[in-house]
Amino acid sequence: MVNYTQKDARITVSGQDIFCDSVDLKLDSSINPNFNTLSKNSYEFSAGAPVKGTVSISYFVTGEDFLVNNVANEREPVAINFNGLQLNSGYLSSYSFNAESFAPLKVSANFNFYCPVTGTFSPAAQELSSVPPL
Repeated sequence: MVNYTQKDARITVSGQDIFCDSVDLKLDSSINPNFNTLSKNSYEFSAGAPVKGTVSISYFVTGEDFLVNNVANEREPVAINFNGLQLNSGYLSSYSFNAESFAPLKVSANFNFYCPVTGTFSPAAQELSSVPPL
């Protein structure tokens, strides 16, 4: 199991910058023992399922939220770049928000991916791109 977590991170989803309150990347594999008839112990293992990863993000909406387009178009994969780690086939699996009067709108989204993770994780402070205020 591989797990990367960072608070106040800037990620790129399909070329769009998002400043996230928190980002969590998990990569899991399912490994099962191989038993044979001559021994009660197993010293060999094989994959029981394909590698599956998840990316969970939470962020505040400060303008147009482009992830809404992926709610209706769930078959189109998105590319995610998280501090040097590159994922090329993420699929939106959940999208939720809680709206209250006079409170900021915070979105929580989860992506599933089945591709290898490329790149090297390097947590670093990054500047936000300049965006005119609403």
